[in-house]
Amino acid sequence: VVLVAVPVTLALTLFSYYALGYTLNRITLFALIFSIGILVDDAIVVVENLYRHLQLGLKPAEFFVFTSADGKTPLYGQLQFPSNFDPTKTYPMLVSVYGGPASAGLTESFVNANPLAEYGFLIVKLDARTNLGRGRKILDTTYKQLGVAEIDDFAAGIRALWDRPYVDRERVGMYGTSYGGTVAAATILRHPEAVQA
Repeated sequence: VVLVAVPVTLALTLFSYYALGYTLNRITLFALIFSIGILVDDAIVVVENLYRHLQLGLKPAEFFVFTSADGKTPLYGQLQFPSNFDPTKTYPMLVSVYGGPASAGLTESFVNANPLAEYGFLIVKLDARTNLGRGRKILDTTYKQLGVAEIDDFAAGIRALWDRPYVDRERVGMYGTSYGGTVAAATILRHPEAVQA
């Protein structure tokens, strides 16, 4: 990753300077070298964290795709496992939500272990059509539907995991802060078959 990212970043940065009419002087060259050093340091930290993560016996998070409640929009989810995960057993799920308009969505990147998973839970995070970065066309489908579209998307994400043999669909809890608390309560009321607590 570092071997590819550094030359690409360097080339893009140099091209940007050239396109904007800048010439490389000592200050910009120093800034460029400094930013590449940060990039390399960040890449090394991720590799070290992943190595330590695996050394401790922690399971990496799984990134998955599911279809939103509209039946056509692909959305993303993240599933975290306890370190003693056994696929022959069933586990309750805890779903962490926010869901407010223009909220940050999931990205496929390194995620630290969630301590709640060590209590024997599968920890789930789900995107909704209200997340940023999906384009205006998708965001417009939720216009004047706050409290409906994102709740239905979260229920669709939970249902997408039902076909996995280790998921206990009868023990699903949802929590969130701020608007996420409202979404959690509303999802329990709107989709009691998907969320019980």
